[in-house]
Parts: sequence; C-alpha cells; structure tokens
Amino acid sequence: MEDFAGRMRAGAQYGRDGLVVLNFAKDGTAEGRKANSGYGDEMLALMAETGAGPIHIGQAVTLEGVAEFDQVIIVYYPGIEFFAEMVRSKFYTGIFGGKQLGDDLSSLTIPLLPHL
Repeated sequence: MEDFAGRMRAGAQYGRDGLVVLNFAKDGTAEGRKANSGYGDEMLALMAETGAGPIHIGQAVTLEGVAEFDQVIIVYYPGIEFFAEMVRSKFYTGIFGGKQLGDDLSSLTIPLLPHL
C-alpha cells in the first residue's frame, strides 16, 4: 500500500478535489459474500463520517463481449490525498482482508479536463 499511495501522490494535483473509483464486482462464495458484507459495512460507516461514499450501486449488465460481473459500484472520495491516507490507515488495512469477491475490476478516475 505504501508504494501505491506514493504513486497516487505523484499525481495529486490532478485529483486534489475528487476521486471516483469505478468497481465491477463478481460475487464469490456464500462465505466470501458474508465476509465482503462486513468489509462493506465498515466502509459505509467511514464514508458516512467523511463525506465520501457510493454514487451508484447496481446490477451489472454485459452489453458486449464476455465479461460477466454481478455489480457496478461507483464510489466518490474527496481527493487523492484522502484516498492515499485511507488505504494506508490502520482502519483500512485492518478491514481490507475481509474484501472477498469472486472477481473485481476497479479503476480510479480523476477529473482531468480542468488540467488540459
């Protein structure tokens, strides 16, 4: 996480005011879903305290190709610094092991247009 946070900070000027993570998730086993639910509950509590949070949670639909995911989850964070500190925090590293998905594709996005 240290290396990841360091690389994020290198571009902090671009995501100073916001960061959105686009997640495509595939459910795992019943045991994994139960563990992932605990992770999700902890993250929602953090988000309620910090002003971060889900923008959209819904069923994934494959429009073309063969990718099959169960959910699309779009989450707002108040900037790269916030996100970098969060992923390095004792809180997050303590709950991250509970994130149990069958598969996951996550992409971090930042508003680039103002910087072009």
